[in-house]
Amino acid sequence: MPLPLASPRKLHGLFAGFFICMAVTVSSADTAKELPGAPLGSFELPASSGRVIRGEAWLSNTDAGASGFHMHGASTVAFDLSLLKLTAGHYIVGAIARTGTRWADATDQVPRYRFHVKRSASAPKQLPPLTIPIGSKFQPVMGSGNPGSWGNWYGVLQSPAPLYLNGNEAIHLENLENHGGVLILWVQPVHAQNSVAMTLETSAPQNAFIINQTPAVDLQLHLPEGLPAVDTMIESTWLDLLTESEITTRQALQLKPGETRNILLERALLPGVYRISATLIDPESKVLIDNPSGARLTLATAPARLANSLPDDWPMGAHVNASTPPLPGFRWYRYFAQWAEINPAPDTFVWGEFDRIFADVREVGGKLLIASDGAPLWTSAKEKAGMPWSAEATAHPPDDWQTLRDYLDALIERYHDETGTLGALEHWNEANTETRWLGDSYAMLEMADVFDQATAHTDPTVKTVGLAISAGDFRGYAKEIIDAGLLKYVDAVSAHFYEELMSFEASIPINNLPRHVAMLAEPMKAAGIDLPMLNTESGIEFVSRAGGRLVSQTELNSLAEAHPDFDPAHPW
Repeated sequence: MPLPLASPRKLHGLFAGFFICMAVTVSSADTAKELPGAPLGSFELPASSGRVIRGEAWLSNTDAGASGFHMHGASTVAFDLSLLKLTAGHYIVGAIARTGTRWADATDQVPRYRFHVKRSASAPKQLPPLTIPIGSKFQPVMGSGNPGSWGNWYGVLQSPAPLYLNGNEAIHLENLENHGGVLILWVQPVHAQNSVAMTLETSAPQNAFIINQTPAVDLQLHLPEGLPAVDTMIESTWLDLLTESEITTRQALQLKPGETRNILLERALLPGVYRISATLIDPESKVLIDNPSGARLTLATAPARLANSLPDDWPMGAHVNASTPPLPGFRWYRYFAQWAEINPAPDTFVWGEFDRIFADVREVGGKLLIASDGAPLWTSAKEKAGMPWSAEATAHPPDDWQTLRDYLDALIERYHDETGTLGALEHWNEANTETRWLGDSYAMLEMADVFDQATAHTDPTVKTVGLAISAGDFRGYAKEIIDAGLLKYVDAVSAHFYEELMSFEASIPINNLPRHVAMLAEPMKAAGIDLPMLNTESGIEFVSRAGGRLVSQTELNSLAEAHPDFDPAHPW
């Protein structure tokens, strides 16, 4: 049985997550002029031994005195491994390279590198995506200039798994764009134990476990052919990112060459966010060379339920799109089905993406609120205006409202069904802004009437929602549209309360919420009509961790007050 080991620890600041991840390991900020070194046991080729085979690159000195290639734009530097006189075997390949080019970002250059290996008489082959070593730290080496200016950062890049090398290959380091650089190419012979490929994955969407689900993680290990069998030990750590406490277990493992093993890791967890890591360690606690095999995964647990178990008046909703699925804990999902994209020409409809989103929401038993802004260019004789993010849309209302009616009829007819997944249609998004709407209040009422007639004709259970006011104080606009008679056409009104989600601590007051509610409530009260009010957009910016831990609201306030643009009269 695994032996549980409990101990608190501080989180390290870790570099993570590019579409192609490269390992980054750098030395402490206390040694600002000391460049990082290659891992223990490595063989090194200095930049001066490389040759430029594509683009512009030249040798220059760093602030720390080391000589390296400055790679100006798209360029490639080749290194000949025969100079190292390697014995055939498995190696990790890496480089000490320029990882950051901006004062405030030590890693912006990392995703612009690629490694290729060229064997004798063969074309170069791109290596697998690079990854960060388990347990590595990321701290600044050196910065230059002021915030917002250029920077000069160096780190260690490496391949995620060993390669079998004969020793006569060439390694090509490619810089795709911007200003890269390489100081050293290194190769490190690896112990068979350090050659094991490891992955962690879950079956939960977005690695999010909900109520009545025990978090389960599948650990897969594979030892490549051609290596000796290994007797090793798996060290699995469940780190609570909120409390900074961890539980570690260990279990023995034997792997044969070519064998793949799957191990299920399970643990009952309190609601929170956890980082699970698995690392192979020497069973006799011997010190191995750097870069032990390992894998890491972040998961969340929440006392949430699936949409089909929640009532229609559940107070929380979420947006859904091509990259964000219908997450648990919500009943309603807001989706931007843009009229201009779906109906690019008369009698032409492109429903593919909408079909997929609709199916995803229906599968979890949720309800859709459909939003849209802008009209297709072909619906207006006026020149394109507004909607700069969409080449096919205009902020002008259509010349003939029948074009909108035809679109809505097609939409409702396609998606209304016995499940009631199509729940509501929201009017023109943020029509109080000129970039989205150039009509007047009369045109707004005409549009509201079209929405009302379309739902009544095909599916009266589909609700309509009006206003959709942008963030900020637009009491005059709300009053104008409501006074004009909007409320008789809609089932609810909406606005976007972005400013209200600034504090997660109950002791910090939320200043703007009453004002936003009043913006909708007061003109409705004056009109003698009381409709539901919806906040259909909100946003919160997650602050970076300090030293790996969550930052308190008090610390956030201090940082905000110290900013040159802080205005005490408007602290929010």
